[in-house]
Amino acid sequence: MPAAHALSDHGATQVEEYVTAMQQAGRQTGRSTVAAARSFCVKLERSGGWHQLSLAQQVDAIEKARSFVSWLLVTAQLTITGDLLGRVDLRLGNAARSHCPDAHTWFADACALLDTKERDVALQWNTLAKVTAVTGTPALQINTTAFEVARTAIIDAYIARGMPNSGRNLASCFHRLQLTLFHAGRLENHTRPARRPSVSVTGWTTVPPGFTDVAQRYVAQIDLSLRPSTVKHIEHDLREFGTWLGQTHPEVDTCAELQRRHIED
Repeated sequence: MPAAHALSDHGATQVEEYVTAMQQAGRQTGRSTVAAARSFCVKLERSGGWHQLSLAQQVDAIEKARSFVSWLLVTAQLTITGDLLGRVDLRLGNAARSHCPDAHTWFADACALLDTKERDVALQWNTLAKVTAVTGTPALQINTTAFEVARTAIIDAYIARGMPNSGRNLASCFHRLQLTLFHAGRLENHTRPARRPSVSVTGWTTVPPGFTDVAQRYVAQIDLSLRPSTVKHIEHDLREFGTWLGQTHPEVDTCAELQRRHIED
């Protein structure tokens, strides 16, 4: 079994600190829990480090040592990507409350000043624990940069996986947390991030410049007389064709260079 292999001094110390932390939090650690922690450390040492594991291997490692990994994350000893965080169901808020009591007391006091409801305090605290997991910034050291990096990474990960509703719910929770941290003097602003440019703006980056210029001037012209939905469909079709053109016929730059065979293809 992996746990039978000798750990490095660092790994052995980490497991001992985890057991002590669990005892101080009043939580039990059976033989299987400790063995899981040791196995996790062995796996990392064998692979050469956390970032040498594939996404599937990282998910598997977390699932087999959830308590230990949660402790590592909330104490800023390990960081994971927003995508990975969205794939594993770790109760980081609970772990952070147990292992970071001073930070939780500070946060609860900050929420009390704003008369935040108990349920929302828990949701915001869980979100703050996710910021630590992604950036490695402890809750008591939270700053604007760490907050914004984590917010973007986590929300984008949910949206990229086809979970826009979850992304919107997270965005709302992040905004409430932002307000709390701003009033607590930890963040520089309390405004939502600027809305990202729509695909009708960013989607032309791979389209030949000459074609883009003509197509966008045409769209601007028909925008004056056609229904918005019709203009949207035309813009989409021209952009899709231009993207295909840039990928398959990079020698074509302007509409004047288009031939019948391009259209037929």
